[in-house]
Amino acid sequence: MTCGTLITKDVQFHRAERGDLTGSMVALDQLMRSTLEVDSELGWDLWPGTLWPEALGPLGRDFRTASGFMGHRVCLQNLDALAKRVQSPAYAFVVGLPNVPKVAEWRLQASSVGFPICGILHAANLPDLGWSYLRIALGLENCDALVATSLAGKAVVEQALSRITEWAAERFGLQKSRIELPRIRCIPLGTEVPEALMSGSQARSLLRIAEDAFVVLYLGRLTERYKADLGGLITAFAAVAKENSNACLLLAGQTTDASYVGYIKARLGMADLLHRSLILENFPEYMKSTILAACSVMVSPADCIQETFGLSLLEAMAQGKPVIASNWSGYRELVEDGKTGFLLRTSWSPEIAGIVSTFAPLLDPFEIAHRLAQATVVDCDALTAALKSLGEHPDLVRLMGERGRERVKEDFCWPRVARQYLELWKEQVETAEAPRTRRHPMHDYDAYFSHYAGQFVDDNSTIIVSTASEPDGHSIGGFGLSERRAQEIRGLLSFCGNRPKLVSEARRAGFLLHTVLWAAKQGIVQVCPPVGALLG
Repeated sequence: MTCGTLITKDVQFHRAERGDLTGSMVALDQLMRSTLEVDSELGWDLWPGTLWPEALGPLGRDFRTASGFMGHRVCLQNLDALAKRVQSPAYAFVVGLPNVPKVAEWRLQASSVGFPICGILHAANLPDLGWSYLRIALGLENCDALVATSLAGKAVVEQALSRITEWAAERFGLQKSRIELPRIRCIPLGTEVPEALMSGSQARSLLRIAEDAFVVLYLGRLTERYKADLGGLITAFAAVAKENSNACLLLAGQTTDASYVGYIKARLGMADLLHRSLILENFPEYMKSTILAACSVMVSPADCIQETFGLSLLEAMAQGKPVIASNWSGYRELVEDGKTGFLLRTSWSPEIAGIVSTFAPLLDPFEIAHRLAQATVVDCDALTAALKSLGEHPDLVRLMGERGRERVKEDFCWPRVARQYLELWKEQVETAEAPRTRRHPMHDYDAYFSHYAGQFVDDNSTIIVSTASEPDGHSIGGFGLSERRAQEIRGLLSFCGNRPKLVSEARRAGFLLHTVLWAAKQGIVQVCPPVGALLG
């Protein structure tokens, strides 16, 4: 079996050394690794969201470097080869939920094969919420599947798809029973469980934290708009610090919001806690294990609807750390209250949610999430009590940490999770449609826009080296091209130097049409349309 996944230039996948990976990218990276380890015959294709490889720039190099340690079983492909590649008898396309409509529309546009799509939910609050889920519902077929990483996330998808298809059925006079919803599975994310753990004393020495400190860690994005408001955590820690002189607060995460980090520092300063706090911004990924090893307990007071699972909680548990978390979304499915940590009472306001819902079509999805988060209350007193209890009982810290680590080994280790995905993909492939005899293209730019121009270029057009500019082939590099592209332009000049050539001749010689057209746009060559090409 082969799996394909779509990548885009704005998702800087495999950049662990820079520490700018999102949770969904970490999960995809680890899913690829673990499925390759579990299934020795599996392969992965990485498809960039651009037609021509020179547009990839540094991203292309990142992918090729990353695929090196996985061997030939992971390939960075050129998008123009996609239609042929998916005709493999056992091919599944695996993407994040926001990209499901794109792949489904492309399948209607260009493919004669009903290959299955597996869409993985990482954040349920999609842009243009209702329309996004309508596109998902309309684009999927019986071989497709959606995967939610938590029961809480699964409930969101089911509710959204049910409501939007009910509206569509009423709007277009259809029977709702005739609109078949895709299968929705709940498969959690996983994490690696290290056999040997770094000692807390060694980790604290590296971070310059006192060896006997009671270290309270928050690990996640340092932004109240996308993850959690840390004001309550600072209040709770201040109360703990008054009674526990060894208490230390460690805040670690990625941020592009300098104002929020400034706010955190100001709050800590007002409480006279700066000397007992350490803030690690945008740390490299390899430091994460050290940070986790240094802590006594991890706290995650998440309040954002973007959060559906809680990968950082699993990572802490795998390191043998108890977790205090909001009783929120998929968090309650990870933390066993009173056994592997504590769940904090979390309250939601239906009135505020109603107001936000009314104006949602006019708002940015991040503002929607932020407004709802600021009306979601994580019990600060309960957090204070939980921290005090763990600070006073080191044996409880150790016991909860051990229980959490065992729970991760049993239910959330990547080999176990990978097998669930492999079973799903096999089931999808087995139920995939036979090759279709018709396509349903929604995008036909030639039909829509060709009348804008006065003439067209085809294989019978003629390529002539421009007499106006007469460029020196050696100066082509001055056009800001990659060396490979510059060499192709020089080759085209040489090819057309003796006599004019047809576009069809150039293509047979290996030159790409978009290279010919680019050279014509720059005045390096002329492309003369064939006789009779005038439109109108």
